[in-house]
Amino acid sequence: MPRLHPTRVLCLDFGDRRIGVAVGSSETGVAAPLETIDRSPGTDAVLKRLRELVRREGAGTIVVGDPINMDGSRGERSKISHEFAETLEKGVRQTRVEMCDERLSSFAADEWMERDGVKPARRREMRDAYAAAVILSDYLEESGRSGGETKGS
Repeated sequence: MPRLHPTRVLCLDFGDRRIGVAVGSSETGVAAPLETIDRSPGTDAVLKRLRELVRREGAGTIVVGDPINMDGSRGERSKISHEFAETLEKGVRQTRVEMCDERLSSFAADEWMERDGVKPARRREMRDAYAAAVILSDYLEESGRSGGETKGS
């Protein structure tokens, strides 16, 4: 099994039907969209895929996007994301799990896809992974500025 690196980070944009996944490094501050996981096979299948990705990428941390309301309050979506993070802590034990504010990540993901030249026909299928990369970029930037502490936790 590959060694886990505390600097390698996976980030998840947790949605009702799909989970966008991005990967990055706290050393470089660079994040990139990785893939989208279909949630329909169920939690066990999702956790299995995430364990595979943690091993493959050598990730020591998983960041879960926290859909905080624009006014800073936490609604039902935030509660569901926190519950999923708790499930991750139990189901993917070799990593640390953290939360990060994901406000405006979908909007930023659309802009990023346009800059990357992603064809409009592919943007819908790529949006979740790009949103995860936006969340991860914010996380890496904030944790770099604060010496390792994260926002939205």
